[in-house]
Amino acid sequence: VTADNASNNSTMGATIAKSHRARSLTWDEVEDLLGCMAHIVQLGIRDFMAFVTKTSAIETAATIWEYDPSD
Repeated sequence: VTADNASNNSTMGATIAKSHRARSLTWDEVEDLLGCMAHIVQLGIRDFMAFVTKTSAIETAATIWEYDPSD
């Protein structure tokens, strides 16, 4: 099952596993529940952009602080 990484997906996974166990079927709620790849990529990009933005802000502040108009 592909999920969107919302917190209720754990509940869904447990419910599916319980239903499968009642029918003597195997389904592992941790192994078989996959996060949506697009959502996972988006979360990674958001973290990367936050890092880049923070780094850029620090470099800009340092440049402003070190600016000497006589140069």
